[in-house]
Amino acid sequence: MYKLFIVWFMSGILLPLMASESVLELPDFIHHVSKNDSGFHLLLMDQYRLNYDYDRFVASPDFYMSVVGGLLLDSSNIQQDSSINLAYVLPNLGQEYSTNFAFDGNNNNASSFRFSISQDIARNAFGKKNVLDGLVQNVKTTLSKYQIIEAYEDYMAELITLYYSWIRDYVSFQLAQSSYKENEKVLGSILKRQKNKIADTTDVNKFKLQLLAKEEQLIVFKKKYTETTRKIIEVIGIDSDEKMIPNSDIIIDLLPKNSDSEITALKDNRSFKILELLNQQGGLEQDLAARDILPSIILSTSLVKSSDYSGEIKASIDMPFFNKKEKANFEIARINQKQVLLETESMSDDLKMSIYLLYSSLQTQKQLVDLAREKRELAEAILHDESENYTFGKINLNDYIQAVNRYDSTRFDEIDQKITYQQLSIEWKRLTDTLVHDDEASL
Repeated sequence: MYKLFIVWFMSGILLPLMASESVLELPDFIHHVSKNDSGFHLLLMDQYRLNYDYDRFVASPDFYMSVVGGLLLDSSNIQQDSSINLAYVLPNLGQEYSTNFAFDGNNNNASSFRFSISQDIARNAFGKKNVLDGLVQNVKTTLSKYQIIEAYEDYMAELITLYYSWIRDYVSFQLAQSSYKENEKVLGSILKRQKNKIADTTDVNKFKLQLLAKEEQLIVFKKKYTETTRKIIEVIGIDSDEKMIPNSDIIIDLLPKNSDSEITALKDNRSFKILELLNQQGGLEQDLAARDILPSIILSTSLVKSSDYSGEIKASIDMPFFNKKEKANFEIARINQKQVLLETESMSDDLKMSIYLLYSSLQTQKQLVDLAREKRELAEAILHDESENYTFGKINLNDYIQAVNRYDSTRFDEIDQKITYQQLSIEWKRLTDTLVHDDEASL
């Protein structure tokens, strides 16, 4: 009975049963998601914001102009009073250049002129604080870019895992469906044997119970497949009436060489770079907090022309006596830096351990995949022989049912072990930054 079933399975039982169903390949699935899923577009928004962060948070050279106009009132007359002020500020050097033109009230000729240069020599000495601001922002931007790539990689891993779950549920449903149909045929054969007084009522009832078990199995797998298909449809945003199935041809990824090479190359790992950037950020923010404690000391020189030429040199000092807020911020920055060092050390150890354990899981799962294939091949051969033995009355119905169920069980187990291995392989690629490369993650 089961010969026909075996031939059918070996010749492509896992192909779509309906001609109207179209196969949705994994690359096409990801392409559809990238166009329609809001989660993907949220990642885009995060990346776009990075283009403006430096200008938002770091002072840049700028040119200012102000115009003042008014009236001077005294007891004898009213005069116009106006001036134009031009300033060029260079925070990256701690300098400011300014020019003032003042006009008297009787004509439009300038009545006075002042040109000034000022230089910060303490808090932003020669642009030191501004440079630190820029370095902090560069680190933050790079850190954000890596984190966006990590988020994109996690997102991709989640999508691919969902697709493989879809394959698992689809293949399991197809296997359950074909198994039920073949068991129906076998029951029909047993009923004919009963009419010929070869099988008794007990044999018929036994196989009816077998068929009910297969029907129950079919209902369970159909439910899982329907639910996963619903998730796929929602993610890619297509018409729910469109029939789509996954590509069920599973090509097993090669087992990685070893975990030691990944540990050796850990400094090039994106996650490790993020830890290094966090350390850099903490150190730079501590330096910034130390700068804020310093007083503001400005040296300036001016050239003035009124009725005659004159010049001046002066220094201005702005120094609070207690400065509790800035001192507290500095201490907090020191504490944060120590905390970051401890956290990054712990995270680095966790990352190394995760790589070791995941590689071990991959090795074990690869062995289970090979064993599942061997078990399925043996179960198939046994079923072939037991089918003939039952036909010629060499074995009883119980032995035949056991062979049928053993074969079905090994087929389900084989697809399950393969999908589990592939999902572990996805996690390995995600953890070792081989699922998404930096140049591929320009969203």
